[in-house]
Amino acid sequence: MKRTFFFYIIAAVLLFTSCTKLDVPVESQYTNGNFPTNAASYAAVMGPMYTDLSYNNTGFSYAVDYWRMQELSTDEAIIPARGGNYDDGGQYRFLHLHSWNADHPNVVGNWKWGFGAITRCNT
Repeated sequence: MKRTFFFYIIAAVLLFTSCTKLDVPVESQYTNGNFPTNAASYAAVMGPMYTDLSYNNTGFSYAVDYWRMQELSTDEAIIPARGGNYDDGGQYRFLHLHSWNADHPNVVGNWKWGFGAITRCNT
């Protein structure tokens, strides 16, 4: 009985002390006050999103990592490593032999590119 009474007291204290300021300004969605109204403000909002879609911060465009994942993991393309040149630690061989995992540079690049762009669009 004491335990139940104590539980109700704690619940009541938490209930009555929470949510004191409910009229906070909306910042997580567009309203009439923060929605773009002209071409310059649209460009300011959309520009960073399209920039993230065209570049993945690895020195290449995202299309290179995407192409490598699509083509090198099938029989459509292979990058030969003659004499160890252009082997890059065997990363292209791993794709061709289907022995890559989530730590592969192209998987990481595609993941960071995709979710980086999603994050930019949501902020």
